[in-house]
Parts: sequence; C-alpha cells; structure tokens
Amino acid sequence: MSFCKFALITILLLLNLAACQADYTPGNETPTLEVINLQVSPGNVQWLGKIAACSSQINNLGIYRQILPVTELDLDAGELVLRLGERQETDPFVTVLGTEEIVIVAGEDVPVSSLSLESIQAIFSGAFSTWEQVPEAKGFNTERNQLISTLSYPADHELRTLFEKSFLNSDPVASNPTVFYSEEELDKLLKEDPLAIAYALKSQAPQDAHILSISGDNPQPGLQYVLAITPQEPEGCLRQLLLCLQNAP
Repeated sequence: MSFCKFALITILLLLNLAACQADYTPGNETPTLEVINLQVSPGNVQWLGKIAACSSQINNLGIYRQILPVTELDLDAGELVLRLGERQETDPFVTVLGTEEIVIVAGEDVPVSSLSLESIQAIFSGAFSTWEQVPEAKGFNTERNQLISTLSYPADHELRTLFEKSFLNSDPVASNPTVFYSEEELDKLLKEDPLAIAYALKSQAPQDAHILSISGDNPQPGLQYVLAITPQEPEGCLRQLLLCLQNAP
C-alpha cells in the first residue's frame, strides 16, 4: 500500500470517528421509562383519578393498573398495592395515604335521620324487620309493619367485610339483603324502594342518597385507612408518587 493511500484511509477513519463522537452526547440518550405495576382493591377505585393526575407530574413514569378483589392482591406480582383497612402482619412496608368512610345510606322515605350503632346492628342482623321496631323511628309517623329493606354488597366483597367488622362486630349480615355490585345499582335500588337502607363508601355513595348520621360514643365507626403497600421502603418515582397522593385533594 502506497503512503498516499494509507494517509487517505487514516484521514477517513478519523473523520468517521469524529462524526460518531459528535452524534453521541449524554443529553441525546432516550430516557428510561419506569413502569409501576399497581393493584387496586374495589374500595379504592376512586383513587385512580388521583393516581393519574400525580403520575402525569412525574417524568418518565408509567402506571400499569389492575382492579382486583382483596383476595387476589399479590405484592409479588407488582410494586404497589392499594387497600382499605388496617395493616396486616404480612405487609412488608405500609404508607397511609388518607382515609375513607363507610356510611349508612337510605332511601328518601326512610323515617329516620340518625341511627345508633345498636339499631344498625339489629337491622342488619335481622332482629328488626319493620321500622316501628326501631327506637329512632318512634317520633315519626310510620305505618304499621312498614318493612325494612336492607341492601348489601355480596358476601366476598371488600366493603361488606369491612362493614361487618366495623359495624357488626364481625358478625355476618343476616337480614336477607338484596345484593348490589356497583354505585349505579345501589342508586337504582334506593329509588325503587325508598324505604331501603344500605352502606357504602361516602366517596362512592349515590348523589341523591340520604346519609344517616350515627349517634352514640363512636359517630364514625366506618372510618378506614387507605393503605399503600410496597415490598420495601419506596424510592425514586414510586416515592414521588406516594408523596403526591398523600397531598392530593
């Protein structure tokens, strides 16, 4: 190979190397997307809007979400679980995001505006079957033998379990209730039977439903913690997300 050819090849290689170095700068790297696998129990679906709003404020964060029954929540399959209630011994790391409240909702013809915890227990246990048996209804003009209709989530639903624990001392609902699965179904049933009574999360209760106050020493027996469970102490984008949710309106 002549000296001229060797010099020409060398110059071309140096030019190609310089071009590659010019194209590569740290600022041109494609950002890595961090994806958080989120599992949400049915009682926390109203938090999905807050999660979407918070995640949009965090760069390079993606959320893959699933709504699952409590019995199917599995921290081994994701980085974050949202659940209502109290911390369990098997929960590795828990962050309290806020609170929700289970309330008593009633149709428009229910002859009371307040109930004691004892009356609620008697109604949902089946001990009281007519409104004239309810002490709080004594001052109202109730028709004789006006039946109490109870409405409830199905037996395996998260909110039914929490209601039984918080209001009924963990005894089962035994009033032969009509079962509903959603806020829309509850709203329809209350309108069809204005003497019916049910329970629901305050944030998920139908807009037109009457929320009964609770008399006695514990006026908020249905107060529930919103728990974020993670495999370990959250870091990075996950920590930013949880901090945002704690401060979300």
